[in-house]
Amino acid sequence: MDNKKIGFQSIVGAILLSSICILVMAQASFQVSVKYVKKQSRANYDLLATERMERVKEWLVDQSSALNTMVFGFERYDSLDREMLEAYFKSYMDDYKNEYVYDIYYLTKENEMITSLGFDNRKKWPDMDFREREWYKTAIDNDDIHYSTAYKDKNSGSMIITISKRIVIDGKVQGVLAFDIFIDQMSKLLNGDDMPKNSYCFLVDSNYRVVTHPDEEHFGYDDTPKFMSDGLDSYDALYKGIKSDAKSISYEDYDKTERSFYYCELASNGWLVVVAIDNSLISEEAERLRDSMNNVGMLVMVLSLIVLVVYNIIELRGRKKVLRETQRKAKEEVLIAEKANKAKSAFLFNMSHDIRTPMNAIVGYTELARRYKNNPEKLEEYFYKVEVAEENLLRLINNVLEMARIENDRIVVTEHATDISVAIRKTLIVLSGEAEKKHITITGSDDLYHPYVYQDENHNAEIVANIIGNAIKYTPEGGTVDFRLIQHKGKDDKHCIIEFVCKDTGIGMSKDFLEHAFDSFERERNTTVSKIQGTGLGLGIVKKLVTLMNGTINIESVQGKGTTVTIKIPHRLCEKEDVIRDETDKDKRIVDFKGKRILLVEDNEMNQEIAAEILMETGLIVEIADNGKMACDKVLEKGPGWYDLILMDVQMPEMDGYEATRFIRSLKDSDLANIPIVAMTANAFEEDRQNAFEAGMNEHIPKPIEIKRLFNTLEKLL
Repeated sequence: MDNKKIGFQSIVGAILLSSICILVMAQASFQVSVKYVKKQSRANYDLLATERMERVKEWLVDQSSALNTMVFGFERYDSLDREMLEAYFKSYMDDYKNEYVYDIYYLTKENEMITSLGFDNRKKWPDMDFREREWYKTAIDNDDIHYSTAYKDKNSGSMIITISKRIVIDGKVQGVLAFDIFIDQMSKLLNGDDMPKNSYCFLVDSNYRVVTHPDEEHFGYDDTPKFMSDGLDSYDALYKGIKSDAKSISYEDYDKTERSFYYCELASNGWLVVVAIDNSLISEEAERLRDSMNNVGMLVMVLSLIVLVVYNIIELRGRKKVLRETQRKAKEEVLIAEKANKAKSAFLFNMSHDIRTPMNAIVGYTELARRYKNNPEKLEEYFYKVEVAEENLLRLINNVLEMARIENDRIVVTEHATDISVAIRKTLIVLSGEAEKKHITITGSDDLYHPYVYQDENHNAEIVANIIGNAIKYTPEGGTVDFRLIQHKGKDDKHCIIEFVCKDTGIGMSKDFLEHAFDSFERERNTTVSKIQGTGLGLGIVKKLVTLMNGTINIESVQGKGTTVTIKIPHRLCEKEDVIRDETDKDKRIVDFKGKRILLVEDNEMNQEIAAEILMETGLIVEIADNGKMACDKVLEKGPGWYDLILMDVQMPEMDGYEATRFIRSLKDSDLANIPIVAMTANAFEEDRQNAFEAGMNEHIPKPIEIKRLFNTLEKLL
């Protein structure tokens, strides 16, 4: 037998063997997949029960919240007049328009009932004592909201539940406020269009009674719905399964359909949400999987046969090369990931250096101020330098916190009139102390034909501080740092280009590292710089800010000789008068609000003291509330016209600023509801500002408080 025939027989044998293997594997795979489908389907239906539970829970929370809101409103009144309460209920029902709520009513301890419908139980049922009802007896003795068992309402003839809570005025229990809720509406909430075919959902109360069921004909209700364990044979297995803590129960339902029952418990009142799923749905999914796998299996088998023939013909030499290339790429990816993790870890350890620079200035100048407390000129100088250091520290913290925002290009450029040479000198004040410690000489010069420009002073200061700070950081003791400001003509007479050049005699950077100098968290690692700390964010932030301002940055560096950084940014020109006017506004601290009254809502005693002192210097009368609830109480107690404005913190115990604002805005008295409210909070991002406006606040002032911004806001609103 020749070699060709032997080779052909080998190929045919391999094909047949492979086909048998494919069929066996396909059958085994199908069995595994069916089990997986059934398991996944059960998980999905368990999730469906949980989703229905969350839907009911959310709905109950809405009703409870509405009841709490009315109770809170009740407890603000000194007395409860019948006609006023009937009007209040009717107005609330008209505004609320809740299709689930049948009626709202109030039952006093004297058996006096007041409802939105004007119902008087003494006339209709003179001998009935509603105080014997479960919802009243339970609620009157507890401070929590109570959910009643289901019962038939004599007025509407419908099955309802009642949620109730007692009313306490001046420490005395006055009666109970309650909502009647239609049970059939709850059933509609549970059984929507998204319920699987031939499946349903129903509620069971904490006593294992069926509260609501979509098949009302089969499960007709009377005044006392049946217990699952007593009379409902179709749910006897379900009751036993629940009592035995089974996760789900499968059996033949009342309509001879095999169903699986999944359930979850509502933590608020102990009710069960039960979802009954037709088991045939799982079988249908398995059949669909079978058909799909048969089709795919045939296709795979044909393709496998083709591939097998080709595989037996083609040489296998290339496999080793592919394997080596895969291993090489995997190794590279591991090294890149390790490098990124090390860089981020280094950032967390080294960030303290940049923070300590302005902190050292604050601590040092504060100590000098104590020593020269009797020298007004020295105090003024030191306080000015402390203020500049504080600005730089806050700027640094904001940059670290907002690095993700910079990465997503969400930083906004805000320009105002400045003398750019003065702005540069202010930044150098913070850095000069660090240079003096290392005996580094800083020299500077400028070639400016018109120093008055519009600029984003904060971001420009951040750029300069990072560049000069790096120069000082990486220059050995006794070295020099030289910077120059050069002004070039712009595109027209109203524009210019400011060139900032910083040259140092530091350790420099390698050519390889220059390619990655602007990457976040990157620092060059070698024995020369191993003891120098840094965040690795500086040049990355500078690059993004310069690009955002339509500028350019270039770095030239030689290891052991130093680095030169050149930045060019276009600016609009302004007049000296614009700068003077802007600086005058900045220096403005004391304004006259004499006779105006402010409610300061703040839970931190130190913040209360600082804010109150600043405000009272302007003649304002300041009252303080420790939280949102106390603020609401004071507004209602003092009445219209007492407070001219409210300064509202956001994060507070008992009731936060957003809740308090929404409550005040909902008051019937328009004078009270329209009091100007200003958020004064450490929640300082743009989304926090939008949240404040959505809650009904007029303005948003971030902490730390900027005095000029605070007074400008007060002038606008008072």
